[in-house]
Amino acid sequence: MKRPGRPAPRAALPRPGLLLLVLLVLLLAGAGGARAQPAPASQPGGNVALTEAERAWVAEHPVVTVANSLDWAPFDYTEDGMPRGMSTELVSLVAGRVGLRLQFVNGLPWSAMLERFLAGQIDVMPALYWNRARAAHIAFTSHYAYNPPALALRAEDAGLRRLDQLTGRRVGVVSGSALLEMVRRNRPGVEMVPLESVSAGLESLARREIDALLDTAGAIGHRIGPGAAGSLSMVVDPSLAGLADMHLRIGVLREQQVLHDLLQKGLDTVTPAERLALARRWLPDTESLAADGFFGPLPLTEAEQAYVRARPRLSFGARSDLTPIEFVDDQGAHAGLVSDILQRVSASTGLLMDMAPERNFAEQVAALTAGETDFIAAALPGPDTDRLLDFTRPYLPVPAVLLTRLDAPFLRGLDGLEGMRVGVVYGSPVHDHLETTRPDLRLVTAPDIESVLTDLSRGETDAAVANLMTASNALDRLELTNVKVAASTGFSTNYAMAVRNGDTALLGVLQKALDAIDPRDLDMFRNRWVSLRGEPPLDAGRLLAWGGIAAAVAVLLLGGMGLWSRKLRREMRERRAAELRSLEQAAELERQRDLLKVVMDAMTVGVVAFDRGLRLITWNAKFVEIRGYPEGMLREGMAFEELLRYDVEHGEFGPGDPERIFAERLERMRQFRLSSTERPRPDGRFIEIRGSPLAGGGVVTIVTDMTDRKRSEQSLGRALEENRRQSERLRGLADNLPAMVFQFGPGPRGEVNITYASANMRRVFGMDRPGEVQTTATFFDRVLPQDAGRVREALSRALSDTAETLSLAFGIRAPDGTERWLDASLRAYALPGGGRHWDGLVLDVTERRRAEETLRSSESMLKTILAASPLGATMMRSDGRLEYFNPRLAEMLGVAPRALEGASLGDHCLDAAQCEELFCRLARDGRVDALHLPLRHASGRRVETLFTCRENLSGEGFIGWLDDITERLATEARLTEKMEELEQFSRIAVGRELRMIALKAEVNALRAELARPPSYELAE
Repeated sequence: MKRPGRPAPRAALPRPGLLLLVLLVLLLAGAGGARAQPAPASQPGGNVALTEAERAWVAEHPVVTVANSLDWAPFDYTEDGMPRGMSTELVSLVAGRVGLRLQFVNGLPWSAMLERFLAGQIDVMPALYWNRARAAHIAFTSHYAYNPPALALRAEDAGLRRLDQLTGRRVGVVSGSALLEMVRRNRPGVEMVPLESVSAGLESLARREIDALLDTAGAIGHRIGPGAAGSLSMVVDPSLAGLADMHLRIGVLREQQVLHDLLQKGLDTVTPAERLALARRWLPDTESLAADGFFGPLPLTEAEQAYVRARPRLSFGARSDLTPIEFVDDQGAHAGLVSDILQRVSASTGLLMDMAPERNFAEQVAALTAGETDFIAAALPGPDTDRLLDFTRPYLPVPAVLLTRLDAPFLRGLDGLEGMRVGVVYGSPVHDHLETTRPDLRLVTAPDIESVLTDLSRGETDAAVANLMTASNALDRLELTNVKVAASTGFSTNYAMAVRNGDTALLGVLQKALDAIDPRDLDMFRNRWVSLRGEPPLDAGRLLAWGGIAAAVAVLLLGGMGLWSRKLRREMRERRAAELRSLEQAAELERQRDLLKVVMDAMTVGVVAFDRGLRLITWNAKFVEIRGYPEGMLREGMAFEELLRYDVEHGEFGPGDPERIFAERLERMRQFRLSSTERPRPDGRFIEIRGSPLAGGGVVTIVTDMTDRKRSEQSLGRALEENRRQSERLRGLADNLPAMVFQFGPGPRGEVNITYASANMRRVFGMDRPGEVQTTATFFDRVLPQDAGRVREALSRALSDTAETLSLAFGIRAPDGTERWLDASLRAYALPGGGRHWDGLVLDVTERRRAEETLRSSESMLKTILAASPLGATMMRSDGRLEYFNPRLAEMLGVAPRALEGASLGDHCLDAAQCEELFCRLARDGRVDALHLPLRHASGRRVETLFTCRENLSGEGFIGWLDDITERLATEARLTEKMEELEQFSRIAVGRELRMIALKAEVNALRAELARPPSYELAE
């Protein structure tokens, strides 16, 4: 079954005011009016050749009815009872090209018009958006305009930029609009208010009956301008553009296929000049955007643009056995994570995507190379396919994992599978990889993942290796409760898109569309199709409380009034117990507050938080130190504007107009956006500033002094501390701490129990499943096998040792399958009743470790290159001491390498004064070029060298190269000697030759005096 794809997110429109729609794309219509009479049979676009069936259909249907909205300018609206708008004019033009007579139906709200259309009472909808539900009943033409979602806001909310910033507030949407269901599905926290029209929505917004109006840039931008609407503003929300297809199309019911074909033929004849003329009439500023056209959001080359124009509809190969990566749903439509990605590709390119009949991967490759399809959506690069296909860069890495039964012994990875029966899907990438790399494994194949997991659950195999996403989905569907993911295998399946060899234009279009997808959206797609299901743990305290109440009621009923006094005493005891519990809860809350304060004060970064009114909530001492504020200046409730004014007046943001800088910084802060910037401070230090919005409004900012470690930044998460007894302010701040916070202590049987874990830690280590919050089982499931034993031993030893601090470094397998490296700092504290617990702060140091490994690798590579160099090479300090030298330098000096360790290059210089001058030049200029430097060989002979030296990139020490030119100088001396000898001989020979010529001339002169002819011929 074929279906068009939905679009992907687009960049913000080039000019928000006119942006009306980034627009008219490739197939807009030209001239023509919105009248009920048929357009002339011949138009500037040329006559349209109709088939016999199409001519018969036109003859049988003398009038075609077209919906005409009341109020959706500038595309489709009614003025004085007459149809108006770009879409209605386009439909009239297209109908005239194919000989159709139109009758516009108006006077009804848009939702009622759509109902009549779906009931078959109206033939054509001139301006529709595609979605999957509509595609089941409606046949769409190609698109003729792009009209992105936009918000209308009042002046006081002008700083808002995204719909998700309106969570908990009322947002109006026209009834029946494709945006209504899209928002309900993707932004459930926003309260949607159905409206009759866009104009009615703007009136409701002005009367404060709603907080915002959601429609499109074209419809809202047409109405908002000078005058009555001047108090309103429009903003295009780029986060919504990829959630629905925002390309306008003409739609008819699927049973009206002939009518659809007629309209498409007419639409195909519209010329570029006609498109531009139509756009100028309805979108006055379109001419200035005409160069951008549809291709503005993607940097397509001319060849790629021509390809999209020539091939607006593509077919792709798909599979049904990759759920949830890619599959065919119950309606026969393409679905899964790859489908979401294709919809984004469709939106950013304008290409429609038709799914070809489902095939396995080998059949997909055959169909693509035979020209039956245009590309493969989820392809696997490899030796067998690389010679036939060209691939985009992989866009979806999926790790392969090891699965076992719950009662199986602990396995660290594939190395523990010797002698076991290991299930795999036959012919899958996992199967091919294991057959090639692990011939020692005993593989048991099955036709699909369901069979592999069922065999494992029944005990017919001992383990299984499978794609993580397909395995997780199958486990949920099969409800196999005795199978678990046991370990990582260390390899992944990397999906890419594939085209035929040489199809470079399409490959470029697909690659640029994939590159344009925000990584956060890719994470959203993964979360949509791969989710962990769990039920909240039973609250034992609540059960006991209700049990106590029920018991009390039973006692009262049985005891009667005679137990009244006992009841009073019991109530007093319970009240005292309740008071004691309240005190304990208050103490626990205070302890949590103290813990947070200790954590903040111990942090090496500055932290500051503001509420939604931009009033100062809290800060730590490091923030004041880094920013250099005077002591006592910061106070709770202080306005952000006061701090900002101080910063501007003290040149914090560099040169420029102070008022402009102040206004820009204030507006940026009011947007409450996630942000990250780096900049130098006036005192020469370099700082990084990360801002993050708080739930319910406000922002928390992390300031890091990057002066000494700019290239080794720590990628810090935010530790989320969740405590139902603390205030919303404390919870919001804790949720944004750049660390993972936890506590642990001894259990009743001496085991290690985690008594508290922040939200960030629970998320990273998967501690949100029932029954595991207070144990270390899930924690050690994430720790890499090679580190698990060491970490377990360290935690157990901490509980029995007297040490006050402990540091741990270990690796984990993150939920996304990547390896991360953590540094944990632990500190013990004594419990009031005896014993000890530990507080822990965990930082993600993956990026720093990778940077260090890269540096080590680079140094090793450099030394390998230098070791093979024919030149003498050395790394030395500014005083000439050798920190490194290659074998060639020791050979040039005639000494053993060990003799050069710690030595100075000056020890081997023949001229001490020249050597001293050399080091002065290096200290002053940081370099010397081709300096003639004589050195002393161990045998005492002179070694002539050319010395070139540069300052190390780190700024510490120098790197130098010495070229032995001793033989070259000797050769040059011999050459000079021979040249001088040759010159001397030449002078003698030339003298003899000149004398001979003179004698011949004298002979000829004497013969001439005797009237005789000359004896010799002389050259002139």
